Order: sequence, then structure tokens, then C-alpha cells
Amino acid sequence: MDNNKEWQDLWAKKSEFDRALASKQILLSEWFEAVDSILHRLMPSLNEATHKITVDDIREREQHPSPRLAGCDRVLVVRRFRDTQQHTQSMLEAIGCEVTTAGDGFEAVVELALGHYDLLVIGSVLSHLSGVEVINLKNLLRIDTPAIMHTLMPLGLAAGLAFEVPLPPEDCICAGNIVDGKLSLNLRHIIEGDHRLLARVRAHLELRGKHLSEAKQGA
Repeated sequence: MDNNKEWQDLWAKKSEFDRALASKQILLSEWFEAVDSILHRLMPSLNEATHKITVDDIREREQHPSPRLAGCDRVLVVRRFRDTQQHTQSMLEAIGCEVTTAGDGFEAVVELALGHYDLLVIGSVLSHLSGVEVINLKNLLRIDTPAIMHTLMPLGLAAGLAFEVPLPPEDCICAGNIVDGKLSLNLRHIIEGDHRLLARVRAHLELRGKHLSEAKQGA
């Protein structure tokens, strides 16, 4: 899109719909329908094939919400590529988590808003909405699911993304580093990043379990 004013106007319109959703003036299905069309005007190259959900799917879930299931910790993993999703899913299932995966920023927001998750593990570069945008929207909607951003690339290089609301350093795990102005990333970095991710997941779930237990005792 060459017209900078048109780009700014469309982005401002998206922000209006975000605020309307947060204040419950519109339903999630209405937000999805409006914002999807805005983003496709902003970024005509967006691939429709990345969508796993439709407006009708969201309306159905709004009308028939799924119950919260008791038992193991539920984690939402949002990664762009299927092999990365499967790798993260396998790691978390090995420590006893129940994992749901998504590869699209819209799908992540829908799952967070209509599902019941104890933790979000998300990458930085996604289709439609970036990891940063998903987290910011989650916070705008007052969804208390804690988030861990897990990315191979340092955030300064990840599609030029900048945090509007910075995440605490312990909640952002970057496997790569910048050395002499270039990206340094090898198998050791990836393995170390995975270990740090598992440590943060365990810490978050332990803290969340403690808070839920205290809330039940106080009820």
C-alpha cells in the first residue's frame, strides 16, 4: 500500500475495533470479520489458506462455549510453521501439558478469548497478527493467561517488530544472538532456548496453580 495516509487510517480503524471488542461493544465474530478485511487491504499478500477458522465457526463457539476441563495444565502454542508447532508441542506434552496448537494470529486471539488456557507460548512472526499484537490484544481484553514469547530470531530482527508494551525479559526467550551485526544461531542456541522455555513454562504453571488454589480457598 503506497498511500501512507490510507495506511494510517486503516490502522486507526483496526484500533477502533480492538477497543470496541475490549469494551464489549461488539462480539468477537464481528471483530474478526471487520479486522480481517482491514488487514487484507493493508497487506494484500496475506494468504487465505492460513485461516483455520471462519466467522461462522466463531459464532458457533460464542453460542456454545466449551466448558473448562479439570486436570492437566492447558497450553496454547502459536507458531507459524507446522514443524515448529510439533516440536514445541512434543516438549510440553512430555512434561504433562495438554497442548492446543495454532499458526495464525487470529486463531490465537479466538482461542484465548473463547477457550480456557493456563499459558500461552507464542512466536513473534505470524500471519495476520504478530505475536506482539496478539499479546497486546490479550492484555486489552483482560485475559489473564500469561504469555511466553519464544523466537529463534532476536526481536529487533523479527520482521522489524517493536513492542508497544514491552514484555518482562524473563517472558521473552530468543535463541539467536547478534554477533558483529549478523544473526548467530546454531543447534546449541536452539537447545539452550528450549531448556529456558521449559523452565519458564514450569515456573508459570506452578505460580498459576498456586494462585488458583488460593482463589478457591478464599471463595
